[in-house]
Amino acid sequence: MRCWRRKRGCSRWIESPCIRKQSPFKQYRQPNTPMTHSANENRYSAIVFVRDLLLTQPLNLGVADAFPIQGISCRDSIDAADEHLKSRGMSKTINEHIHTERARNKQPSIALNFPDITANTPDEAAQAAKSEAQLLISLLAVHRGGAGSIFAIHIRHSDSGMTYFMVITPQYQGNQIGGHAGGEQPQTIRQRMERLRSSDRLRLYVELYREALREPNNDLMCFRFWSLLETIARSKSLSGQPKLDWEGNQLINGKGLPRTIQDQAEEIVFELLRRTLAHRGYAESSFSSNLEQGKISELIPIWYRRRNCVAHGGDCLCRNPGLSTEQTKFKNCKRARDKVTLETMDPYVDTLRSITWRIVDSELDQ
Repeated sequence: MRCWRRKRGCSRWIESPCIRKQSPFKQYRQPNTPMTHSANENRYSAIVFVRDLLLTQPLNLGVADAFPIQGISCRDSIDAADEHLKSRGMSKTINEHIHTERARNKQPSIALNFPDITANTPDEAAQAAKSEAQLLISLLAVHRGGAGSIFAIHIRHSDSGMTYFMVITPQYQGNQIGGHAGGEQPQTIRQRMERLRSSDRLRLYVELYREALREPNNDLMCFRFWSLLETIARSKSLSGQPKLDWEGNQLINGKGLPRTIQDQAEEIVFELLRRTLAHRGYAESSFSSNLEQGKISELIPIWYRRRNCVAHGGDCLCRNPGLSTEQTKFKNCKRARDKVTLETMDPYVDTLRSITWRIVDSELDQ
């Protein structure tokens, strides 16, 4: 175990012998600004544990102190591999000590100490610490070049001393069913692997899709899935071609002339979805069963508005409900956002995920 202190009259931290039964966070922390999350007088401290970030010294970061800690081992990976080898009658050949030490060296970790949080409940304190830690992790990615992720949170009530601990593990979001309907299709997978090996474009699509699935933030997930759809659409050279409705009827402008697809994200993505999904027998309202605004022509402006909100910021009804605007795209986006607050999941992003999967799945067969 390594402990640290700040030498008097010096801004640098130095390593020192550990003092047992005394928290180094409390003992060596410099005065910080309290991170207030609510008006309630319940006060908590939190320690957020982060993997895949390397620090060589403690850092005072305002509302939190960051400390280097022991790296993450690969015990779970060894156990899973060993269990499978045993099931196949193979002798154990894994040198646990070597692999564990190697993993700890390759997976450095840090602890973010939030000494002063005002919150109503331990869950609220944990959420406040987690939210602030995510911002710090993103900023440290720029400063340190490591993409950290939270793996545990420790909460302590400042008055009672009651503690709470949670381990955060990635949650599987894929198919629960097996068999052909669940994507377990050996022949199809073999054929698609041949295409992936020979196509940089398809490799890009599946990598972008995988990254979007791993994104925990709904707004950023929406941004990622939309960017993938727009990337695919722009590879089709759709601008300038006849603009059709979902059923394939030519659209006419105010002068009675045939309209063409403009080089605009919403228009080319609509045409991509129309060509792919309508050909597979989907109606424009096929995805609207649990959505108030579920037609493709209604969903696209909502997704694009949310994408722009992430990419460009600025004022919108979602951030500022008091904003005075008559623009339909802002109002519809806000209506969709209000729906999310009543659900345990974001149905609009989930629908975007489902549609993006169908598009990528189609691309793999072309």
